[in-house]
Formats: sequence, C-alpha cells, structure tokens
Amino acid sequence: MNILRLFFQHFKADLCFISLLVSTNLFAQTEYNAGLRFYNKYDFPSGHEYSSLDISWEDPIPIEDEVTLSFDFILRNAKPFGFFFHLKGDSLPHSMLTNVDFKDPEMNYLEFGFRDEGEVISFPIPKAEFHPLKWFHISITYNFLSDEVEVILNHDQVGSLKFPMLNTQNIQLLFGYLQTIQDVPSMTVKNIKIHDKNGLKHHWPLNEYDGEGAYDRIGGRLAKTTNTQWEYASHTNWVLYDTLELDMWENMTLNESAAELILVSDQMRKFMVEAHGHSQMYPDVKVPYSEGYNFYFNPHREMLYGFFGGKGNYFSIDLIRNQVTMYPSKESHPDQYHSAARYYDPDTHELYWVGGYGWYTSKNHIQKFDFAVNKWDTLAAWGDSFDPRFSSAVSRGPDPNSIYIFGGTGNKSGMQERGWQMYKGLWEFDKNTLELRKRFDVDPIQTYSAAAMGYSKALNQFMIIYNSTNTSPVSVLILDPESGEVIFHDDIPGTLGRKIDSHLRPIIGHETGKLIVATLDMYARDEDERKIHIHTINYPPMHPPQPSFFAKWDRLIVGGGAFIIAAALLVVHYRRSRMGEADFSPVISLPRFTPEEDPYTQSEFAIQCFGNFKIYQDGEEIPSNAWTSKKARSLLVFVLLKNKHGVTPHEITNTFWPEANEKGARNSRYVAMSQIRSVLGKGGSILVVKDHNVYVDMPEGFFSDIHYLYRVMGANSHADVHSKETVMRLMGDGQICHDIESPWMDDIRTEILTDGKRVALSLSHHYLEMEAWEKLADLGVQILHWDSIDDEGLLWAMKGLTAEGHTAKAKSIFDGYTDHYYQIIDEPFGISFQDYLTEKM
Repeated sequence: MNILRLFFQHFKADLCFISLLVSTNLFAQTEYNAGLRFYNKYDFPSGHEYSSLDISWEDPIPIEDEVTLSFDFILRNAKPFGFFFHLKGDSLPHSMLTNVDFKDPEMNYLEFGFRDEGEVISFPIPKAEFHPLKWFHISITYNFLSDEVEVILNHDQVGSLKFPMLNTQNIQLLFGYLQTIQDVPSMTVKNIKIHDKNGLKHHWPLNEYDGEGAYDRIGGRLAKTTNTQWEYASHTNWVLYDTLELDMWENMTLNESAAELILVSDQMRKFMVEAHGHSQMYPDVKVPYSEGYNFYFNPHREMLYGFFGGKGNYFSIDLIRNQVTMYPSKESHPDQYHSAARYYDPDTHELYWVGGYGWYTSKNHIQKFDFAVNKWDTLAAWGDSFDPRFSSAVSRGPDPNSIYIFGGTGNKSGMQERGWQMYKGLWEFDKNTLELRKRFDVDPIQTYSAAAMGYSKALNQFMIIYNSTNTSPVSVLILDPESGEVIFHDDIPGTLGRKIDSHLRPIIGHETGKLIVATLDMYARDEDERKIHIHTINYPPMHPPQPSFFAKWDRLIVGGGAFIIAAALLVVHYRRSRMGEADFSPVISLPRFTPEEDPYTQSEFAIQCFGNFKIYQDGEEIPSNAWTSKKARSLLVFVLLKNKHGVTPHEITNTFWPEANEKGARNSRYVAMSQIRSVLGKGGSILVVKDHNVYVDMPEGFFSDIHYLYRVMGANSHADVHSKETVMRLMGDGQICHDIESPWMDDIRTEILTDGKRVALSLSHHYLEMEAWEKLADLGVQILHWDSIDDEGLLWAMKGLTAEGHTAKAKSIFDGYTDHYYQIIDEPFGISFQDYLTEKM
C-alpha cells in the first residue's frame, strides 16, 4: 500500500510539473514558435491513432459575412499524402487542404477544394523545399457575401473558386485525423488564426510545452490535441544522440552537407548522424600514413586529401580508381603551422588555413592551397589589422564568397615570450578581393580553451561551441551574423570533461532539422578509449518558455538590486512530504528582519503566499477581518497561483459554484470579484480581465513571492545565483498558503515545490563547482524538509556535511532519512551509512 502511495506521489509530481510547463508557455513571448507536430502511419507504430487538433470540439465558431483561416506549417517530409485541415459550416460541406505527393517526382501539389465537388485550387511546390527549417504561411478566405474562396501562399494568391454559401455560418474546424478521412501529412503547424470581418477573432499560437490542450489567446477557446507532440520541448532538451568509439589513431573530418562524420585510419568509414548508422567507405582503398595527418573529403569528386603536420607532405586518393598520389613538400624549410584554423569547401574545392603556431611564434597568414600545382600560397590579405594567432574557428557564412573567422590565441608580435591573449572578434575574409574585415566582438564569450563555428543558411545564424575552461561544460552560442546579437546562449548538459575539435563544426541536419554538436573525451587514458559524443537538439535551441507578463520584473528580480530579500517563512499545515500527515500549529511565525530587508513591508503593495496567505499595503498587513467572504479570499488565491495562463470564468464556476446555474454562478462570481477589489484597495488594479480570462498582474513597485519564483524559473540559466538563493530563502520549509484548506490546493502546492526543486538543482551545481560545502549541506537539509526521502536532498546534505568534517551531523540526518524511508516504503533503505559514504561521495 505504501509502495503504491509512493508511486502515485511520484506520478502526480511529474504530471504537475508537465502541466506547469504547459501553463508557463501559454504566455511565452519568443521570436521563434516551435509549433505542434502531427504524426501519420509512417511515424507511429502499428495500432496508434493518427494525430489531430480539434478546434471546435466544445462548440462551433459563429461567423458572419466572411472568415479567414491562416496558419504556418512545415512539411518535414514531402510524403505522404494527407489532409492539413477539414472545415465544415452550416451551408458548407467539408472543405479541405490536401498534400498530394504522387503526381510528379519533383513536385508536391497542395490542393484546396470541397469534398465531392469537382473544382479545386491546385498549386505546386518543389519537393526539395520541404524540410524541417522551411516554414510556409497559408491563408484561406471564405467570403460568404460574394460566394468566393481565395487561397494565398506566402502572401501570393495562388487561386480562387466560387461556391454558394450562407451569410452566417457556425463552422467546425479540425486539423489532421478525421474518422472518415484519415491521412495526415508529416507536418508541424503553428499560429492558427481566424479572422472575421471585424479582425482577429481567435489565435492558437501552438507554442505550449506539453499537455493535451492548445490555448486560444484571443477568444479563450481550448483546442484538443490527440497523439501530437509539442515541438517546444524538443527545442529545449538536449539529447545524447550517439557515442562512437574511435579505432586506434583514427582521424576525423566532416561532410557537412550530408551530416556525416568521416573517420580515417588505414581505411575510411562514415557515421551518418541523422540515420544513426555506420558504413564502410571504399573498402578496397588503403589509406597511407594516416597518423598525424589532417584529412579533407570531397564527396563530389570522390577524393580524399591528406596533409601532414603543419605544412609537410601531402597526398591525394582517387577513391574510385583506388589511386594514391604522393606530393612531397616543395618547401626546403617548411614553416610550422600547427593549430591553424582550417576550412575546406568541397563545393568549390578550396582549402584555406588561417594563422597557426610554430617555433614559439604565432602567425597571421591566410593561406590557400593550389591543388593545380600542389603548393601553398600565402595570400596578400589587406584591410583591418589582424594579430598573429592560432586555434581560431572558421566556417562559411552569409556571403558565399567569404570565409568567417572567430577568435584565437596570440598577441600583436606573435612571439610566445610576450604572453598569449584570447581574441573574441568575428572576422570576414573576402576570397575574391582578399579584404579582411572585423565584423564585431563576441562579448558573451569571456574566455575559452577551444572553439568551433558553424553556420545555418536556412536561418542565417552563426553557431559557436566552446569550452570556457578545460573543466567547463561545452557551451553553445548562436549569433546574428550582421549585428552580432545573441540569439541563444547556454551550456549543453552532460558535457563536463568533453573537449572540442575544430574539425567538428556544429551543423544542422537537413533531414531532421537538428543542431548537431560533436565532442570528444577530454582525458582518454589511451588511444583505444577515445570516443566522440554527439548531442542534438531541434534547431533553433531555446530556453524553456518565459512568461511575458513577468517581463517588467527584470530589474526587480533577476538583478536582485531593489529586492535584497531575506525572508523566512511560515510553517504550514499541509506538508508536501512523503511522510504523510503531520500536526502543525495554525499560526506560523516569521523570523525577524530589519525593516530594510522585508520585501513585503518595503513594497507599496505585496502578497505573501509562502506561509500563511497575507496581503500588505504600504507596509501594513490587511487584517483578516477585512474579508467578509472566505470564498472571495480563496478565489483570489486560486487566480494568483494559477496565474501563468489566467483562469477562465468556466474554471472559476466549476471550482467555487459547481452546483449553481449559469446565471447564479455569474452573479456570485461578480460579487466575489467586487469584494476582492474592495479589500485590496490600491492593489485592486492587479486583478484584470483580458481576453475573457482573469489574471493577477503585478506592476512595478508591487511584490509577490510567487511571482518572484515564477520569474526566476522563467529566466532559467540566466537567473543569477543571488536570485536563486532568494527563492530558496523565501520558500523556507516549502509551505504554501498554509491557511487555505481547499482540495484544489493540493496539485498547486506540488507544482510549486517542483519548481522550487528545479531552482535547488541549479544551485547545487553551482555549490559543487565552487566547493561551497556549507551552503550545499543547508540546501540538502531544506529539501529534506520538503520531502523527507528526497534522494538528491540526502546526497547534498551528506556531501556538504562530510566535506566540512561534520560526520556526526551527517550520520544523524542519514538515520532520520532511513527511518522515514522505512515508514513510507515499508522496507529498509538497503545501504549503510558507511557504504553510502563510500559509494556516493
């Protein structure tokens, strides 16, 4: 029985976390909307339903005179045949937009028409244009007055047709699977909009993070999803896609166009990243002298080129004829160009080296290899001053006639005895004019030990991966190539102890639309243990969604400046611990703070949710007897804690007046809302109704501890350590609105503690890196107050206490943990204190 209870508590916590991510994202304001993925018979295993999005599952949408349906879509694959949407009205049979893939080997046809009617609007799109990074926008207008339908693709009209229609319609709309017409394209859809004659009436951005509902920002309608996937999650979660073991002294090169790693020893093999597959290449070809060589593969010519060391011997292999040609160095005293930045373009068959190091000296040479005469040519570059350097990163970029160079290590003289410095500039070198021009400095990168750079032509963005230090995780930075604006910047989880090879540039897979980052083990004990680790994420990567209505709190929260908060909290009746029920005092005391420290009394208006629910105005608590209705007070808490996506009147009615008829519930709701505004006084403005939903909006100068938590959660890795520590101090023992005794509070409390645990997890990484053992121990103890058998809380407490030499206290906490574990799981913990220290520490 206890095991079942524990299972359901785990499941409930996970489910609440997922729903929290959904609601957080409903108001996310990001430049890129990931959309909703639909599956078909080629995507799902046998027995699964196809995907659908039912817009009108609750009731039809009334329209008068005209309606325009528009949306954006990706066809991830030109096949298979399928229906984008089905629209039906009072005087309209099913009208459908269809993907037809079988009429032409090079073209797909999108066709719009009415079922069982002969005339259709048909327009072709080349199959090559369908890939995961290419969005299309389509708009279809039904004019009931003129009995005409017009279709526009990417702002260009592609056709129209006549069809008799009533002037007023109740329409039903469904995307994807329909019982009678089941085929669905392999598509992702976003930004579904419905306009009527008065303007935008409904908007489903489809940028939720998870869940089975899509929220309408304008009209408040909830669309129902079936067997779909929110693409947002795949743009925020890195995946360790593959791990490859390297044979002997195998060298690497990259075929960017096909997303293939070419691995060269005495033979060649390739790893097809998007297909997870190995393949032996040219099995009859034996590669000579491969150790110490840099290799470049040209798939168009089917040639392999090998260059030894800095500027030594060179050979080529005709892979079709199995013919090896050796070219000894033509220079009697070849200079050394170790750690030069290398760029080979198989399309133009051009090889460039930038900079390099040798004989205690760095260079600023830009060299091009002349394959016609098999000789290096040092180019007469001109333009902006370019200091000698090595270990730069180089890639293609927006201008196909240029190569682009990032950073490097060097100095103005090039002499090692003068000391090295890190460069952070991004440069453009025109291959035709030989002009070298500095574009901008990449300021977000403070320091790095190695870097590689790639370029996405589809989105016109640079991607730089780098290690800040040899002991740092791999970071990814995405830049606008014109302005240098940072589009994305974060660490890749699970990459501590990994290094970057400049040959392995980050690339975008054409088939999957994933950003592919390859890293190597930093410290392999011998050559047989070398491995390549491939991490992927749907491109472009994004941070988990941030609620837009918190944007005004940036100065107050993330910087931490105005609110240097040290609030401790009330101890609550409901303890979200797996220990079960416990007795608590109904009155919870707060620790004393100086007047300058207290965030509630120092704010013009403040709401306290951690501990007992309290409201402060001009530093004074609003007394509880100001509330003539307990239900009105609970309604304010309900709206406040569910504030991420607002609360619909329907939710309020079902929660507080489930037995009342519609008119009675509406009147009761109106009275309760009026009383809330009356009690709040100047704070009454926080309760707003927007798009038919009820929200709590906290303007500048107002404070709410729950808003503070949500904002730090939304900031993700960009929240500073002080802000995260403030969250933990505010949450204290993890009690939320102790004096609200309503069933709907249970799931909300679990959601909030799940958020707090994520903040704690982020802090633990920082404390471990900084060896802040006392703080780590306190963090672990705090988490064990929330959940008495939280395994990470135990680990943090044990690590911190033992590192500080407090073994006796660690043993006491361990014993308490094992006692609780036995009470809940109904079996012993299974490991002794000494064994735990040996195995976990």
